Amino acid sequence: GSDGMLYASVGVMGANADAQDLGSLGGKILRMEADGGVPADNPHAGESYPFSLIYATGLRNGTGLASNANAGTLYATDDYDGDAGCDETNKVDSGDNLGWNVESCSGATHKAPLDSISPQIGVAGMAAYTGSAFPGFANNLFVAGEGSGSIVRDELGPSHDTLVASHDFYVPEGACPTALSDVAQGLEGFLYVLSNDPDSGEAGLYKVVYDAWGLGGNGGVPREVSAGHTPFMVAKDGAGGLDFVWEDTKRDAWTCSTGHCPSGVAEGKYTIWSGDLVSPFSLAHSPWVTVDGSEADDARIEHNESAAPEGSKYFLMSSWGANREGVLGSGRSGSSASDSDRCNTIGWDGNTVDKCMTSFPGTGAYPDQDNHMWRLEDFRGKAVKFSFAQFG
Repeated sequence: GSDGMLYASVGVMGANADAQDLGSLGGKILRMEADGGVPADNPHAGESYPFSLIYATGLRNGTGLASNANAGTLYATDDYDGDAGCDETNKVDSGDNLGWNVESCSGATHKAPLDSISPQIGVAGMAAYTGSAFPGFANNLFVAGEGSGSIVRDELGPSHDTLVASHDFYVPEGACPTALSDVAQGLEGFLYVLSNDPDSGEAGLYKVVYDAWGLGGNGGVPREVSAGHTPFMVAKDGAGGLDFVWEDTKRDAWTCSTGHCPSGVAEGKYTIWSGDLVSPFSLAHSPWVTVDGSEADDARIEHNESAAPEGSKYFLMSSWGANREGVLGSGRSGSSASDSDRCNTIGWDGNTVDKCMTSFPGTGAYPDQDNHMWRLEDFRGKAVKFSFAQFG
């Protein structure tokens, strides 16, 4: 937590009455020092150990905890798994009784939940968002649903303890990943989602990034296409210059010659961005050159710059086109803006993985640069929780 203490949630494990029993750790949130000791200001610090660790009572199955370091607040999910008509997100303070097994989904006699999520999604992990990569979402809660495979966004008020509105942030369709067991904020401000999808082979760790162009503009700022699964290669040409090779997003997604160019978008234009490599690393780049590029083959564009910039540099590539499902044609959901897009062109069968996985439908929902969630890495076994830490 933001107070430097360790917090842990413990479920009732079938013994529902334990949630109200101070002589049991079941159905509780525990608070402890880093060495397992009892903080002097714990609400039950005078009780015998380990019951002196009890910080809050009345949970059924506290599957997720999140701390907002900016606000100093603690939040918990509660998975009712069919035992009640909702799942809950709760703001947790010292000594709170969250109600189980006396009541749920309300606060008639105990502390009311922030959000009573109904129908239930099988709440799992959650993140208290403190970044700036998703404009307008600071201090919101993101709640992963292992049952539904969806992500709920809880918009909180300025005091961080009231719910303004609950939104669907991600609803899986088709081959999209499901069974989301955790969501976390990365150090750069984007979200990462863990899927234990048992059916479609999509289990993995996914990164969710913000794409203003995919949402309709941001003043014409071009999209980055140099992220995962869109190769962007830089090499010295042996004559003091640099060779660049990248994905042909124009050919991949739309062809201006057929009349389907978005209004105001130049055909096949790309911007190469350059920034200094510094330690510790930070993103600080600016446009270096804008080019049309030459077709290297059916999938790649190449470009040569005769004079490389001085110093240690990193490079990014962005496209001045539209390259996400549904922008120019019918998406998997049936939505259509025109009559041609990448997914229609390459087809669905056998091409869904890492290509046409629809996600984040609706206004205000943030996809990556192709409106997908990218799988970062496959894994074996069942990964349940994860977190990020910065060292050095």
